[in-house]
Order: sequence, then C-alpha cells, then structure tokens
Amino acid sequence: MKLVVWLYVLLAILHGKENQQILDIHCSSGTILSTKIILQALHMTGQKVKIIKTVRDEEGIRLEVIASGIKSFEGRYFSEILKENGILLTKATVKEKKWLLLLDISQFHWSIPIISPDEGAEMKKSSNVGWFRVDESSALTIEAPYVGKWYPEIALLDASMTVLESVREFTSKARLDFLLPQGTAYLKVSNSNGMKLLKEGTYIEHLREQPSH
Repeated sequence: MKLVVWLYVLLAILHGKENQQILDIHCSSGTILSTKIILQALHMTGQKVKIIKTVRDEEGIRLEVIASGIKSFEGRYFSEILKENGILLTKATVKEKKWLLLLDISQFHWSIPIISPDEGAEMKKSSNVGWFRVDESSALTIEAPYVGKWYPEIALLDASMTVLESVREFTSKARLDFLLPQGTAYLKVSNSNGMKLLKEGTYIEHLREQPSH
C-alpha cells in the first residue's frame, strides 16, 4: 500500500502541474457524516482529494488521502473550516510532504443552513455544492433568479447520509418543486452543468402547496 501511495506522489512530481501531499488523518471517533465533512473541508481549501485507505475500529477512523492543488495544503485554513463544525485539529505535523493530522470529533456538529416551514435559505455563490438541513418540511421549491444556467442536480438524504432520492436534469430550469421522502434530513444542491455557473441568489424554501407531479 505504501508503494502505491508514493507512486502517486512520484507521478505528480514528474508532471509538475500540482502540489500533491499525503494526509494521514486520525479521528478520535466519528461517523460517516463527520468523515464527509472532513473531506468537504479539504475541498474548500482548494484541494482535490483521492482516498487511499479508510480504517474504522474501536479507536476511531483513519483516513489516508492524497491532496492535490495549485497551492500546497494549509493546515491552519483546514483547521478554521473544521472548527466551524465542532471538529478540532489537535496536532498537525509534516515530514517529507506527508502530514499527520489528529482530529477531535467529540463536539462535532454540522453548521449548515436549516430550511423550515417558517424560514428558507439562500444558496451563496460557491465552487462547492450546497448542503442544507431540512426541518419539518414535506415539500420544497428551489428558484434560480436567472434563466438557462441551472441544470438541477439534487439529492435527498437521511440522518445517516443514505441517499433516499436524487434528481439530475439535463435541461435548464428556473424553478423546481419536489416532495421529500419520509426520513429526509439533508438536501444537497448542485448544478450538473458546473457549480461555477451558479450565481448568488438561488433560493430554497418550504412549499406549502404540494406539487401536482
């Protein structure tokens, strides 16, 4: 396994286009959700991530990944993003382009907008997909304030991050109404034509009248 990891690094050096580093991430505890948040935090630092190994046991979770990007991985920025979700980076050391990162997940909470019957949420312009928590809603509507740019790609997930239903459209939409399957806890919103085309102002709210389809 170590030989495979270092071969990836060697190929990156030969191509010379991106900085690649190995991240050995140890979590004191964790769930599938917290693991997804860690990987999302890496993406938010501008890194592409390739998972090499995942180990789950009584001691917690260990992830070994290769992070690549135009800029080198920055532990401080990564730590700031994790802290917003109650994850603490307790140790970060690097030697020969390999990082050892120790994370405390005991206070983990996912800090994302909540959509309820009383309050919607606005999707900010971002290169990352939008995540939202759904609270007591049975149907939602998503409106994009521009034409011909949004090709809906959404997923509805339960509390364990299992996908209950997904939609991917290959024609642009200005609005999408849909029912939520029982047990829906999270909504993932993206654009099948590329996140860079999504402008600020996409609004998601509870739909009081049930869609006819």
